Amino acid sequence: MAQKNENIWLITGSLVFLALVALCMVLQFTKVFLVPFIMACFVISMVSPLLDWQVLKLKIPRSLAVVLTLLVVVIVIAIVVVMVTGAVNSIIEVAGQYTDSFKAFTAKTAEILDNEKLKANGIDAEQILKDFGKKIPGFVTDTLGQIKSAAAFLFLLTIFIIFMISGRDPGTVRQGVLGEIDQKVRRFILTKMVSSAATGILVWVVLAIFKLQLAAVFGMLAFLLNFIPSIGSIIATLLPIPVAVAQYDSTMAITMVVVLPGCVQIVIGNFLEPKFLGQSMKLHPITILLALSFWGLLWQIVGMLLAVPITAIIRIIFMQFDMLRPAGELMAGNLEYLVGTSKEGKNWK
Repeated sequence: MAQKNENIWLITGSLVFLALVALCMVLQFTKVFLVPFIMACFVISMVSPLLDWQVLKLKIPRSLAVVLTLLVVVIVIAIVVVMVTGAVNSIIEVAGQYTDSFKAFTAKTAEILDNEKLKANGIDAEQILKDFGKKIPGFVTDTLGQIKSAAAFLFLLTIFIIFMISGRDPGTVRQGVLGEIDQKVRRFILTKMVSSAATGILVWVVLAIFKLQLAAVFGMLAFLLNFIPSIGSIIATLLPIPVAVAQYDSTMAITMVVVLPGCVQIVIGNFLEPKFLGQSMKLHPITILLALSFWGLLWQIVGMLLAVPITAIIRIIFMQFDMLRPAGELMAGNLEYLVGTSKEGKNWK
């Protein structure tokens, strides 16, 4: 009997694994349209209370309320596009200074380092610094160029939002699983917006204290990139380096404009944000890290942006089924539940 149960679980596990592989292939193949659709769902979850408030409280005709809500969404998207485009153009204008500044910086650093001693240990510090100086400017411009090319994605996102908000019934009250999903998604987006705003403001203040050029631009980019977990904070921390090298002669000043914003990113991104997001979404920090890795591998940067809310939705669905509930509890880090269930001798068939 035990052997038969083991065979059943082995077959079931194999089928589940093959189904997951097939699902990942479908998600990868359809990401061009699926990713904007999912993001549109999140946007609708945020703006739907505005539509309901206009219709139910202010007694505005539904058609006019839909138009006003869409106008708000379009204005917000346009503001983001203008901010990003302005930041990209501002940095590209000074990008020509990067190469010459890095050449001077690497030459100065090479004089400080004992190259002969390092080379004896197989380390060519001068060559490393030269390679670093060549790659950083290209990295900055390429990254910002990819951000600027997101216009097509925003256009498709806007189309989805228009159709979805037009078909929403303001009188519908979502309860149960859908209501919980709506609540969790709204709380996540609100928490992320607050933490991103705090990050952007603090980064701007720090860079402004050191009178760094484009301090406001880097603060705004820190705000936007903070919506991309992990990789966004790294990019935001590295972006000021070329401008700092072009502007400062002091190595200490260059170090401070990188280290201090980096500390802001670490404190908010690694301590405060996971704590609040983990509590609001009922996800363990390790679960969030694994979700970032999986969805980032599947949908790259956009996947990392959507990883936390999608994983939280999956957990909510898991908690509705007895067989999948242990997985949902594990995602929340409730190991006591799993141990207790095991000690009681229950099975999860």
